[in-house]
Amino acid sequence: LGVLLETMKNRAIAPHEHTITSAICAYDRWGRWPEALALLQAHPTLARIPSVSNAGLEACKSARQWQQAISIFDETFSRPESRPTVLTFVNLASTLAESARWQEALSLIPTMAQYKVKQSATCYGALVDACGNASAWQQAVGLLTQMVGRWLEPQEGQINLVIAACENAKEWQQALELFSTARAALLDVGTLSFTSTVSACGKGIQWELALDLVETMRLEGIPENAASHAALVLALDSSGRPELARAAYLKAKESGVLTPQQLQRWHDGGVALDLHGLPVDVALIAAEAILEDWLDKNDKEDEELVFITGKGIRNPEQKALIREKLLEALSNRASVEASIDPKNEGCVVVRRSNSTSSQQALERKDLPTWALGGHNNPSTSACSDVDGKVNVLHSDALPSSEREDK
Repeated sequence: LGVLLETMKNRAIAPHEHTITSAICAYDRWGRWPEALALLQAHPTLARIPSVSNAGLEACKSARQWQQAISIFDETFSRPESRPTVLTFVNLASTLAESARWQEALSLIPTMAQYKVKQSATCYGALVDACGNASAWQQAVGLLTQMVGRWLEPQEGQINLVIAACENAKEWQQALELFSTARAALLDVGTLSFTSTVSACGKGIQWELALDLVETMRLEGIPENAASHAALVLALDSSGRPELARAAYLKAKESGVLTPQQLQRWHDGGVALDLHGLPVDVALIAAEAILEDWLDKNDKEDEELVFITGKGIRNPEQKALIREKLLEALSNRASVEASIDPKNEGCVVVRRSNSTSSQQALERKDLPTWALGGHNNPSTSACSDVDGKVNVLHSDALPSSEREDK
């Protein structure tokens, strides 16, 4: 492409607007946005044509060059003969959304009215994305309300983004109200939005509401996944209901939804539990549940239980979050000794300590019978069927908890 454009230049062949537009789009598809924008700047006359400038705005979105995008818009449409289109505003709004520039994005609404451009669901959706990405939950809620009032149907991803923004701001009432409004308006509300709302209720210590939401999912046949199970576990645990959180985790494990934590044989003859892919808090609940079962079934002092936690290589802060939190939790248990595997720093090895069985029993005496494998659970009425089977209610956007990667 570069050779073709250079040949045209050497032969003094003036490029057509379609030629420049196609070239800019090609560079953008190849991820070579600097060449795309350089081509736009090299042909300032053609750059004032809306189709060409729209291609330039698309390249700015890919490169997250929001200031360049605003500059292109101002230079192109400051001329009376140049009129922006719906695509122009969609591309500009999307560029601002990628950079979480919600204030600049909201200023496009009166500009659209000034140019008498029809306000579309796609453009409004990009504005919602901009506010949601910047955690400007009040503005995002307002935009969604405007969309519904204008009969512009938002997508579930946009509804979920706003619910998540409310969750991050600990505005669980607003998240629940938005969720209820979306359902009442028969909008596309599925697993993703249910999960985010469950997470928001957990942040607000509203575990009963979280259970109700997941029960609604089950009754309506809305698909459940690992994120929805994890959201419920976290909501119960953060609301001070560790027994119910553990029951929810065990039910999810039995159903095969939370698959990363399956037990496997370890090279030294013990068993290993892979905690990769779980939020930190869920990983700790999983480790606690497996540890209790392991202590009950194994009395060999030389038996090992290994937790595969990872080294935090892919964590943004380069920290092994699960490993450090797990070691801290295990240090408070007198019945076990935990250490980092000298052969693999991404693993924590647990062995029985020299404590007597009576000391171990004393440590665990406050656990309810049902948590140790019994069935007399005084709390199951909050999440049980009439036949006594535990129902793990759940929800879908990955909970906003720190994650550990390999």
